[in-house]
Amino acid sequence: MYKARLNLRKETLQQQYQSVEERTSNYNNYAIGSRVIEYGDTKIKAVKLSLFEGFDPASTNFSPNNNILPPQTSIEVVNQRDAYLFFIWQRYKILEHETEEKAQALKEITEMVNHRNHIDGSVKLIGTSLFSVPEVKQ
Repeated sequence: MYKARLNLRKETLQQQYQSVEERTSNYNNYAIGSRVIEYGDTKIKAVKLSLFEGFDPASTNFSPNNNILPPQTSIEVVNQRDAYLFFIWQRYKILEHETEEKAQALKEITEMVNHRNHIDGSVKLIGTSLFSVPEVKQ
């Protein structure tokens, strides 16, 4: 059974490739699985995943079995733009009440949402300024 490797500072591109290849081939049963193909510069196989993928879960306080969600929890589809925000929100919900870490997570969520609102408003204002059609008086 596949066990997720969560330490992005330790896992290399080669290790991830092998893991994906094993799962995609349906554990070496190519009659009902698929093949994974490497492309590009294969000299970077030893590079750690943390260089390419966002946060490092190894430095985050997960439950002892490294699962963020309890077993049998359906996973929601999350827009890519909201993925990190969703992660922080899920983490906030499982943290103990009244802890410094929980307060920090809430602060990060609030700052991120405020920043998005500012950016979205600025983009809308720029779009309206550049592309709006002047009203025609009748």
